[in-house]
Amino acid sequence: MESSLRREVLIVSATPLIRDVLHEVFLTAHYQCLLAADGHEAIEKFRQWRPSLVVTDYNLPDVCGSQLLQDLRREDLDAAVIILCGLVLKRAGKVIGFMDVDAVRRACLELGAYAVLEKPVQIEELLLTADRVLQYRQSKAEPSKACGP
Repeated sequence: MESSLRREVLIVSATPLIRDVLHEVFLTAHYQCLLAADGHEAIEKFRQWRPSLVVTDYNLPDVCGSQLLQDLRREDLDAAVIILCGLVLKRAGKVIGFMDVDAVRRACLELGAYAVLEKPVQIEELLLTADRVLQYRQSKAEPSKACGP
C-alpha cells in the first residue's frame, strides 16, 4: 500500500464497547481514529477533520445510517462511508423491530455507501473493505496515466 494513502477513520456508534473495539482494530491497522457517539457528533467531527473514511453503525440514537450517509455526502460528495448493519432495529436503546439487511444494503449502496457489512462483522473483512475504499479513492484522485490520443 502506498505511503501517501490517508489512513483516517471516523468511527460512529452509540455503543461504547463497539467504538472501543473498532478503535483498537483500526489503530492496530495504523489508522488515525476519531470517535463519535451519534449522527450529530459525527457530522461536526467530519466537518472539522474531513477523514478519508467513515465507519458507522446503522442504528444511531438520533438518525439511521442511511440518513447519516446522506448528510455526510451533502458535506462531501465523495465521502467514503462503510455502514455496519445488524438484524435488530433499535431506537434509544430499545428494540423496535427487525431489519431486512438486504433491503438496507441495497438502499445504502444506492445512496452512495461504499459497503454495507452485516454484524457481527469479521475484522479481516472490515479492514480489507476499508483498505479497498481508500485505494479506490486514491486512484480517483490521481491524475490519469493514460497515453495521449
